Amino acid sequence: VVPGTYNGINRAGYHPRVHFTGSLNPGMSGGPTIDREGQVVGINVATAGNQVSFLVPVSRLQALVGGYKIRGTAIANMQAYIGAQLLADQQEKFGRLLARDWQSISLGESKVLDELVPFVKCWGGSNSSDDKAQFLSADRSCRSEDNIYLTSTFATGILEYQFIWLEANKLNPWQFYSYYERLFGDFAPGNRAGEEDVTDFQCDNGFTQGASGRQSKTVFCLRAYKDYPELYDILFLQGSVDDSDRALISHFTLAGVSKDNGLAFASKFMEVSQWQ
Repeated sequence: VVPGTYNGINRAGYHPRVHFTGSLNPGMSGGPTIDREGQVVGINVATAGNQVSFLVPVSRLQALVGGYKIRGTAIANMQAYIGAQLLADQQEKFGRLLARDWQSISLGESKVLDELVPFVKCWGGSNSSDDKAQFLSADRSCRSEDNIYLTSTFATGILEYQFIWLEANKLNPWQFYSYYERLFGDFAPGNRAGEEDVTDFQCDNGFTQGASGRQSKTVFCLRAYKDYPELYDILFLQGSVDDSDRALISHFTLAGVSKDNGLAFASKFMEVSQWQ
């Protein structure tokens, strides 16, 4: 038995979790956390060290028990049951995201997507204070605070996006393009998955013209979940191509989404994030 302090529901994540200050260890996973009256308030699921731990609210367990009582039997096809839950979860999440009024923030000479919702956290950086820098780089990255564990090698439910503004500064056009090309090809999906979990990425490449008339190269890639039909990981890249001394790279990855939601997200993402 380990004592600790109940700190309420963690509002930073999309899925509610109880923030618990106590020294949980992996052997306690799935065990109950009780209050002083002996009532179960949560189920131990995660620890982040330094007495920072998280619990699934007991209401989720009550829903599972209630479902079993209604069915009167165990779930016959657990894989299909999990797949249906994942599909419904992403539909609710992206329904909310796509219905929002997306705001932008300045980055270099561009406008890029700002923090979407409380469960997506953003940060940024720049090398503008480095007098020896061969090029100017400013970036902004955003990532959702939680994910969905499926196996030890497979996680889903992640949303992340990133923008990089580049200026040649001391580089000649060839040097700048060489660095830009290398950076453009250096992105990867934001979630872990093995070849037994997902197919290889299939990609479409093309060129688009923004509202300002500037041309961009776009890459839209998806890989299917082998055990969960209609769910995909999506990787999107967009890079400006008109200038030899400046560039904007936009990128996002979505894990565990339907194809329609991924395309809708990409369309809105390109509308909001543009070189002015």
